[in-house]
Amino acid sequence: MVVGQTINPYAAFNFLVEIQGLVIGGFSEVSGLQAETEDYHEGGVNNFVHRLPKGTKFPNLVLKRGITVLI
Repeated sequence: MVVGQTINPYAAFNFLVEIQGLVIGGFSEVSGLQAETEDYHEGGVNNFVHRLPKGTKFPNLVLKRGITVLI
């Protein structure tokens, strides 16, 4: 090891977890990065269906194959 050389332990990872400007973990795989919008069928006009956004669901994030630094 050369004196003064810094080693980045997260260089091999595709995804980093950063909290308040500090990188605390790196991961190779992440799943659950999608959003699903529910529809609300409004009544009143029988020959046409009004679709209004009702809510949005987010699945849980799953982080795989990583390392973290506990401080």
